[in-house]
Amino acid sequence: MIIMKFNPKLLGERINEQRRKMDISQEELAELIGKSVPMISYYGSGKRVPPPDILFKLSEIFKVSADYLLGLTDSVHGDIPAELKEKLSRLEDIEEQNQELKSILALISDSLKRMDVSTEKR
Repeated sequence: MIIMKFNPKLLGERINEQRRKMDISQEELAELIGKSVPMISYYGSGKRVPPPDILFKLSEIFKVSADYLLGLTDSVHGDIPAELKEKLSRLEDIEEQNQELKSILALISDSLKRMDVSTEKR
């Protein structure tokens, strides 16, 4: 049996990676998990290790396995069947596209509002 050595820096890197991937600031993450911004910075640098309840929250927020965050696997979703991984990957792509569409719709909506205002002034 091989026992892996825990690497807090890897945990911090993965927390930062997932936070950036989801475009969540340290402030937003701190609010989501009920911790201070400096504590989020400590987690991200590997200087502090989140307790199990916070690790659970991070896994839920980032939609990744705790095993991935802890460095026990390189698979974001842990050890799951390939067919399910493919479906999860498709869902993530759809979610990402959905966010992009929301941004585009917001820009269009803002433009239309500005056009209405400028038309009303004439």
